[in-house]
Amino acid sequence: MYAKYAKLRDALGMTDAKVAEQAGIIPTVLSEWKRRAETNPDTELSFGNMLKVAKVLKCDLDELAGK
Repeated sequence: MYAKYAKLRDALGMTDAKVAEQAGIIPTVLSEWKRRAETNPDTELSFGNMLKVAKVLKCDLDELAGK
């Protein structure tokens, strides 16, 4: 799931820091997600954080989840 997020983020020319800032979450949330995704690609954020990130990336949850 992080890989799909990274593609959407990159397509908008954003960084994790910028996404975190605009979503109102701390940057370590995204860096920890990336770290956990290295061993478990299906790792997700909390539902609330997923909604915030999806809004910043201008997509819905299904798209962010790669469905």
